[in-house]
Amino acid sequence: NTEDEEEKQKAQEDLKAHQTKADNGYKCKSADRERTRQSWEGKSREVSDDVIFNSKDAIDMITFDLQQNLPTPNLNHNDIFYLRQLWTYNFGIHDCFTEQGYMFMWHEALAKRGASEISSCLNTFFNRFRTGARSLVSYSDSCGGQNKNLTILGMLSDLHLANVYQSIDHIYLERGHTYLENDRDFGIIEKRKQCAEVYIPSQWYKVVREASLKKPFQVVEMHQENFLDFKGAVAQRYALQNKDRNGERFLLREIHWLNFGWGAEIDRDGRKIMVHHPYEVWMRRSFSSEEPWIKVRLIKRESSENNVIASPPAQLYHSQIPLKPAKLKDLRKIASQHVPPDHRGFYLCLRGEGEESSDDTEYTGSDCSASN
Repeated sequence: NTEDEEEKQKAQEDLKAHQTKADNGYKCKSADRERTRQSWEGKSREVSDDVIFNSKDAIDMITFDLQQNLPTPNLNHNDIFYLRQLWTYNFGIHDCFTEQGYMFMWHEALAKRGASEISSCLNTFFNRFRTGARSLVSYSDSCGGQNKNLTILGMLSDLHLANVYQSIDHIYLERGHTYLENDRDFGIIEKRKQCAEVYIPSQWYKVVREASLKKPFQVVEMHQENFLDFKGAVAQRYALQNKDRNGERFLLREIHWLNFGWGAEIDRDGRKIMVHHPYEVWMRRSFSSEEPWIKVRLIKRESSENNVIASPPAQLYHSQIPLKPAKLKDLRKIASQHVPPDHRGFYLCLRGEGEESSDDTEYTGSDCSASN
């Protein structure tokens, strides 16, 4: 009937619009890769922790994503399939100029994997692997809990306010079409995972380091002192309004493009100009540079605009994260039956919910190290 035909036509139109937007996202990423390559022509590009921030008229481009959790231990035993294993996390950052993959790794008894943890990995990356570029372009998926939230927005804003980058653009690819360079990196790791025998998390770090023979990944082992409370620090100084400066409502889930620091727009005479907006985030719903910006104040008005960079966020964790009792029971069963004696100490040091943290355990040193 007519109603069914109309619904079918609308569904087809929605699908076509969705696919068009997805294609535009990939075209935007491809164009940014070329801009990045051209920006470094004739310039030296050193990557280290002592390069001066914001010292070269060039562009850094990265993509970032979390890999699927790595089970620990990783063994081919049928009975392990039905038991709960420890998760080892891997947050990947891919440098789109050098095609270098950086892997930030930790396990679930050390830290979780929310917005503060992702911000902490990014913060570590920007401090350790500096190039001196003045502009940053980054891409990710639209996962709300990890990438598309006030914590990430505040952290990116702080990169500009701290003069790490003059201009920052972050692009969220269309949902369902979020193939990133990280996926290629993770594919290499997944292939190596199939034949890797892993008993404790630190062995995953070694597997990942050696997974790519062509261009080995740089693995950063994250410790509890590296994880900072970005969520709490950002909430003190930032607040995302639900209306732009013209009073128009918007939804963050509709946004594909964020801009911090300096943004390009067209003036009344039709000329392209760069505008400094340190206390606002500029947004677009599409990947088109022709779309007018949605301009939204980000820093709280009660915050002092002369001192918006507060002290560094506090350390997020100070002790081991307790595991669910059922998981801890399964892990100790796996350790007793399938893990060599020299690695069992790691599992015996894990703590369950409701258990007191003990300093007088017989398993000390490397057995209980958070990096294991």
